[in-house]
Amino acid sequence: MRFLLLLVLFATAFADLSAIESASRSRLSSNSASGQDVGPRDDRDDPLRTLASYYEAINSKDYRRAYRFWESPESSFERFVAGFAGTDRVRLLVEPSTRVEGAAGSAYAEITTVVVATTRAGNERVFAGCYTLRRSNVRNNDWRIYRADISTMPSSARVSRMLSQGCRNSR
Repeated sequence: MRFLLLLVLFATAFADLSAIESASRSRLSSNSASGQDVGPRDDRDDPLRTLASYYEAINSKDYRRAYRFWESPESSFERFVAGFAGTDRVRLLVEPSTRVEGAAGSAYAEITTVVVATTRAGNERVFAGCYTLRRSNVRNNDWRIYRADISTMPSSARVSRMLSQGCRNSR
Protein backbone atom coordinates (compact mmCIF):
# COMPACT_ATOMS: atom_id res chain seq x y z
CA MET A 1 0.00 0.00 0.00
CA ARG A 2 2.83 2.41 0.84
CA PHE A 3 4.40 1.83 -2.54
CA LEU A 4 1.12 2.54 -4.31
CA LEU A 5 0.96 5.81 -2.39
CA LEU A 6 4.52 6.44 -3.48
CA LEU A 7 3.51 5.81 -7.09
CA VAL A 8 0.68 8.32 -6.69
CA LEU A 9 3.23 10.76 -5.31
CA PHE A 10 5.47 10.27 -8.28
CA ALA A 11 2.58 10.32 -10.74
CA THR A 12 2.73 14.07 -10.33
CA ALA A 13 6.44 14.33 -9.67
CA PHE A 14 9.26 15.83 -11.70
CA ALA A 15 12.21 17.28 -9.85
CA ASP A 16 13.05 20.96 -9.96
CA LEU A 17 15.93 21.33 -7.54
CA SER A 18 17.29 24.74 -8.41
CA ALA A 19 20.03 24.69 -5.79
CA ILE A 20 21.19 21.26 -6.91
CA GLU A 21 20.93 22.24 -10.56
CA SER A 22 23.01 25.34 -9.89
CA ALA A 23 25.66 23.30 -8.07
CA SER A 24 25.57 20.71 -10.84
CA ARG A 25 25.97 23.37 -13.52
CA SER A 26 28.91 24.83 -11.63
CA ARG A 27 30.51 21.40 -11.28
CA LEU A 28 29.84 20.58 -14.94
CA SER A 29 31.35 23.90 -16.04
CA SER A 30 34.52 23.30 -14.07
CA ASN A 31 34.72 19.71 -15.31
CA SER A 32 34.22 20.83 -18.92
CA ALA A 33 37.01 23.32 -18.59
CA SER A 34 39.34 20.63 -17.28
CA GLY A 35 38.32 18.13 -19.97
CA GLN A 36 36.73 15.68 -17.52
CA ASP A 37 33.63 13.61 -18.27
CA VAL A 38 30.55 15.77 -17.67
CA GLY A 39 27.87 13.07 -17.41
CA PRO A 40 25.39 12.86 -14.54
CA ARG A 41 26.83 12.47 -11.08
CA ASP A 42 25.35 10.38 -8.31
CA ASP A 43 26.45 11.48 -4.89
CA ARG A 44 25.66 8.67 -2.47
CA ASP A 45 28.16 9.59 0.23
CA ASP A 46 25.53 10.97 2.55
CA PRO A 47 21.76 10.48 2.80
CA LEU A 48 20.73 14.05 1.91
CA ARG A 49 22.94 14.15 -1.17
CA THR A 50 21.65 10.72 -2.18
CA LEU A 51 18.05 11.92 -2.08
CA ALA A 52 19.04 15.09 -3.97
CA SER A 53 20.77 12.95 -6.62
CA TYR A 54 17.65 10.80 -6.92
CA TYR A 55 15.53 13.85 -7.68
CA GLU A 56 18.21 15.21 -10.00
CA ALA A 57 17.88 11.98 -12.01
CA ILE A 58 14.11 12.42 -12.12
CA ASN A 59 14.54 16.06 -13.15
CA SER A 60 16.73 14.86 -16.02
CA LYS A 61 14.08 12.28 -16.96
CA ASP A 62 16.74 9.66 -16.36
CA TYR A 63 14.26 7.23 -14.83
CA ARG A 64 16.58 4.23 -15.14
CA ARG A 65 19.14 6.01 -12.97
CA ALA A 66 16.44 7.13 -10.51
CA TYR A 67 15.07 3.59 -10.29
CA ARG A 68 18.50 2.30 -9.29
CA PHE A 69 18.43 4.48 -6.15
CA TRP A 70 15.86 2.10 -4.66
CA GLU A 71 17.34 -0.76 -2.67
CA SER A 72 14.42 -3.09 -3.45
CA PRO A 73 11.93 -1.53 -5.86
CA GLU A 74 8.40 -2.81 -5.24
CA SER A 75 7.31 -2.37 -8.85
CA SER A 76 8.67 -2.94 -12.30
CA PHE A 77 10.66 -0.25 -14.02
CA GLU A 78 7.77 0.28 -16.45
CA ARG A 79 5.32 1.00 -13.59
CA PHE A 80 7.88 3.30 -11.98
CA VAL A 81 8.20 5.35 -15.19
CA ALA A 82 4.42 5.38 -15.69
CA GLY A 83 4.15 7.04 -12.28
CA PHE A 84 5.58 10.22 -13.81
CA ALA A 85 2.93 10.64 -16.53
CA GLY A 86 1.57 14.18 -16.64
CA THR A 87 4.33 15.54 -14.44
CA ASP A 88 6.09 18.82 -15.06
CA ARG A 89 8.34 19.21 -12.02
CA VAL A 90 8.85 18.64 -8.32
CA ARG A 91 10.44 20.78 -5.67
CA LEU A 92 12.03 18.88 -2.81
CA LEU A 93 12.30 20.37 0.67
CA VAL A 94 14.03 18.47 3.45
CA GLU A 95 14.74 18.92 7.13
CA PRO A 96 18.55 18.97 7.14
CA SER A 97 18.73 17.39 10.61
CA THR A 98 18.84 13.79 9.48
CA ARG A 99 18.61 11.07 12.11
CA VAL A 100 21.10 8.24 11.43
CA GLU A 101 21.09 5.03 13.46
CA GLY A 102 22.94 1.75 13.14
CA ALA A 103 21.52 -1.76 13.26
CA ALA A 104 22.91 -5.19 12.33
CA GLY A 105 25.59 -4.11 9.86
CA SER A 106 23.62 -1.23 8.38
CA ALA A 107 23.09 2.46 8.97
CA TYR A 108 19.60 3.92 8.51
CA ALA A 109 18.85 7.60 7.92
CA GLU A 110 15.41 9.18 8.18
CA ILE A 111 14.87 12.32 6.12
CA THR A 112 11.82 14.47 6.73
CA THR A 113 10.59 15.50 3.30
CA VAL A 114 8.07 17.80 1.64
CA VAL A 115 7.52 17.42 -2.09
CA VAL A 116 5.62 20.01 -4.13
CA ALA A 117 4.66 18.43 -7.43
CA THR A 118 3.44 20.50 -10.36
CA THR A 119 1.53 18.84 -13.17
CA ARG A 120 1.80 19.87 -16.80
CA ALA A 121 -1.60 21.56 -16.33
CA GLY A 122 -0.02 23.76 -13.64
CA ASN A 123 -1.78 22.21 -10.63
CA GLU A 124 0.25 21.68 -7.47
CA ARG A 125 0.04 18.75 -5.10
CA VAL A 126 1.84 18.66 -1.78
CA PHE A 127 3.21 15.50 -0.18
CA ALA A 128 5.00 15.13 3.13
CA GLY A 129 6.55 12.37 5.13
CA CYS A 130 9.75 10.48 5.54
CA TYR A 131 12.31 8.78 3.33
CA THR A 132 14.37 6.09 5.02
CA LEU A 133 17.72 5.41 3.40
CA ARG A 134 20.04 2.50 4.22
CA ARG A 135 23.74 1.94 3.84
CA SER A 136 25.38 -1.41 4.38
CA ASN A 137 28.43 -1.24 6.60
CA VAL A 138 29.58 -4.59 5.22
CA ARG A 139 29.41 -4.18 1.44
CA ASN A 140 28.67 -1.37 -1.03
CA ASN A 141 28.78 1.68 1.21
CA ASP A 142 26.40 3.69 -0.99
CA TRP A 143 23.19 5.04 0.51
CA ARG A 144 20.01 3.64 -1.09
CA ILE A 145 16.34 4.46 -0.66
CA TYR A 146 15.00 1.77 1.64
CA ARG A 147 11.45 3.05 2.16
CA ALA A 148 9.24 6.10 1.60
CA ASP A 149 6.32 6.92 3.88
CA ILE A 150 4.79 9.92 2.14
CA SER A 151 1.20 11.19 2.22
CA THR A 152 -0.82 13.77 0.32
CA MET A 153 -1.24 16.98 2.29
CA PRO A 154 -3.65 19.88 1.88
CA SER A 155 -2.06 22.67 -0.14
CA SER A 156 -2.86 25.03 2.74
CA ALA A 157 -0.65 23.07 5.16
CA ARG A 158 2.32 24.99 6.53
CA VAL A 159 5.68 23.71 5.32
CA SER A 160 7.34 24.29 8.69
CA ARG A 161 4.70 22.15 10.38
CA MET A 162 5.05 19.36 7.80
CA LEU A 163 8.83 19.34 8.19
CA SER A 164 8.57 19.28 11.98
CA GLN A 165 6.32 16.18 11.93
CA GLY A 166 7.70 14.24 8.94
CA CYS A 167 9.36 11.15 10.39
CA ARG A 168 7.44 10.80 13.64
CA ASN A 169 4.89 8.39 12.20
CA SER A 170 7.42 6.16 10.42
CA ARG A 171 9.22 4.98 13.53
